[in-house]
Amino acid sequence: PPVEQTALQRLSSNLEGAVSSLLTSSAASVSDRLIEEWSVLIYDSMSAPSRTFHSLDHLWDITSPNNADPAGIDGDAIQTIAAYFHDVIYYTIDGGLSPAQSAKLSGIIVIDPFDAATISLSSDIAYNSDLDPYPAMVCDVFGFFDAAAGTELNPFDGLNEFLSAVIAVRCLQSTLSFRDLIAVAACIEATVPFRFNDDNGISPSEALYSRLVMVRNKYQSQLSGGADSDGSGSLTDADLIQMVQRAVGLANCDIQNFAGDVNAFLSNTWKLLPESNTCFRHAAGKCPTYRISDYASALTRMAGFFTYLDPAVIFAHFRGYPANGEYHEMIGRARQNLKIAQTYMKAKVLAAGVLAALAELSGGDCPMTLLCGDIPSSSSSSSSPRIEDYIEVEFPSDDVTIDETAFSILRDGRDGNAAFDIPNSPIATYIYGMIGDKGLTRIVPYAVTPMDATSAKVLLGMMPNRVVNEI
Repeated sequence: PPVEQTALQRLSSNLEGAVSSLLTSSAASVSDRLIEEWSVLIYDSMSAPSRTFHSLDHLWDITSPNNADPAGIDGDAIQTIAAYFHDVIYYTIDGGLSPAQSAKLSGIIVIDPFDAATISLSSDIAYNSDLDPYPAMVCDVFGFFDAAAGTELNPFDGLNEFLSAVIAVRCLQSTLSFRDLIAVAACIEATVPFRFNDDNGISPSEALYSRLVMVRNKYQSQLSGGADSDGSGSLTDADLIQMVQRAVGLANCDIQNFAGDVNAFLSNTWKLLPESNTCFRHAAGKCPTYRISDYASALTRMAGFFTYLDPAVIFAHFRGYPANGEYHEMIGRARQNLKIAQTYMKAKVLAAGVLAALAELSGGDCPMTLLCGDIPSSSSSSSSPRIEDYIEVEFPSDDVTIDETAFSILRDGRDGNAAFDIPNSPIATYIYGMIGDKGLTRIVPYAVTPMDATSAKVLLGMMPNRVVNEI
């Protein structure tokens, strides 16, 4: 039988294999000490209590052979290395940097002592670029050309990916060639999600290619021919095209669930919610306690994201890769999944809004458990009555139009389990089955957050009396 590995052993083994395959000399090797240092840094980062989706499981998902990009992420060393490092930093979600992360980013960024959310590039990057070109190279790959001016980094526009790429290059700079470091940085840059073409119609992938051309010209001394050369050789246009296509492959693997099974897609959405909503996080196996307003606000934000997300910006494409047919098929599947998810989320938002309205008119906002019962917990041997025990869900009548896929997921539950919520949605199923798509579209705008007494009366007045009375 195969020898089983711990998660950290698996990470170390795969990372060592990928790095070793890139070493040009047959006698070259990477030390166990470095592999352990890098693996522990990645492991600790991806195992933070805040990581419910961007965790080690996410790394296994995007690097496993079954889920691999057609180009072969499982067999591509650059993609594998970049995948392991690409989510090391999640600055706002993790609440800052760990000591190990801070050490790797020393001299790269300046954090405002009065506002930890304000992060700027250090002028030391440009000042030291002759002796230490690696941080400057990553800045150039990401398009931060004015590092000397102390560019402020946007936490919601590539900050995490940039800092993750810097850490990757910092770890690997004494081991990999300069061209391979450029390729790793390019792969991580491509994972910045949901970007539109610029004002000139240039796609993010074409813009990355243009920056790589500039990087090749700027760092000729490190690539070939100069005193600082590491012997990795010059980069041709064909090399750069392959570099971007490889990066596109990783980027598409990173968000492949948008075009996968819609049930699994919604399950992953529920894994994401605790990362941006600390009230949903739990400790020591206990279910978190949160208020109805917390739940309603979180679902409203996610529903808004699904509503305004353009399927055309989800997946990347560069000079025929992926093949046009495959690329448009991915967009089509994502469009269909988003359509189902929008209906699903609207039903959930309306159900949360009805609960919020009832709470507001009967004593004010309160813990979700007061109206719905305790969430089942594996750490508790006792069972609690829940609201679904008293609501009989009926299949919609013939005169009510619904999305049957969304309805079945509401009724039967999402794949997987979230500690802060049950997988099925009995109240949302009941409401959606009674009012259908037309009623949902008409009423859900009145499920506002925060809910006050006036808004509560308006929302409940829009609902069928039978529905409100039953709940």
